[in-house]
Amino acid sequence: MSLHRKITLNRRRIYGLAAGAALLAAGTASVAAASGSAPAKVPAPVEVSAPDEAPTPVPAPAPAEEASTPTEAPTPVPAPTEEPSPVPVPTEEPSPVPAPTEEPSPVPGPAEEPSAVPAPVPPRG
Repeated sequence: MSLHRKITLNRRRIYGLAAGAALLAAGTASVAAASGSAPAKVPAPVEVSAPDEAPTPVPAPAPAEEASTPTEAPTPVPAPTEEPSPVPVPTEEPSPVPAPTEEPSPVPGPAEEPSAVPAPVPPRG
């Protein structure tokens, strides 16, 4: 995709979104005007005092002696050494499809001979 095409598509998308937002705002304003009501005022939130709660206790860190003991390192998993055997390829050639041996019968011709077309009659005049 060329850079010019990409810029054009982006402009269309941006202008489309801006036009949609403008239509939405105009629609909302027209609905409010049609209802005849002033925009409702939202009351300020009232602060609710939370009851004093005891903080959750945090467990104490382990003693230094336990922290210094080495942990057991996980043993690495050995990689498989044998290679997978290749899939055998069939060596037989498929048998050819036999051709039909009988010849098709010829299409029979019309049994009736066509009738002769009469000569055109000269116009009377």
